[in-house]
Amino acid sequence: MSLLDLLEIVGSEHGGVVRHADGFTITAGALTDIYVPPDGSTPIDKVPGLRLPLGQGPLRISARVAPRFIADFDAGALLVRTSSGEWGKLAFEHAPDTRTMAVSVVTKGRSDDANGATFVMPALYLRVYRDGTFYAFHVSPDGKTWDFLRAFSLSGETATIEFITQAPRGDGTEARFSEVSQIEGRLPDLRNGN
Repeated sequence: MSLLDLLEIVGSEHGGVVRHADGFTITAGALTDIYVPPDGSTPIDKVPGLRLPLGQGPLRISARVAPRFIADFDAGALLVRTSSGEWGKLAFEHAPDTRTMAVSVVTKGRSDDANGATFVMPALYLRVYRDGTFYAFHVSPDGKTWDFLRAFSLSGETATIEFITQAPRGDGTEARFSEVSQIEGRLPDLRNGN
């Protein structure tokens, strides 16, 4: 059984999933997002995607993500959730100024988000690294050399990763995910490009 066969559909009321031989496309409906505003305003958690339970040992999950950028904040993303309700999101996102960039969000009660580097390309490789309660986000233009973006911790004994698409301000969009990979084992250096 392949890794793709283990993925379970979630949030189907907010969009759809089409599976391909080499991956899948996730379509998001209008006003789909996951975010808990730091100013205390109304949180949202309605995104379509595919979910995979994560094992207990150190591992890396990555994918090539190609969103269709139409409206502000349209994105394809990897989302890690824990049994405590905390979560982290790594997205290839369309900014209001029309740039496309790597964006990370970590939510422990309320969301803490940050913009990363700008990438002028149709797809970006996203990676989540997990070792116990420690997590790190990396991005890569080619899937070979990885740039460190963020390190953080999340409480919770168990975790899942979701491949999601969002359209917080638009009428909907889609993102194609391919080259989905899981590598087990500890990453000895977060910043050396491995």
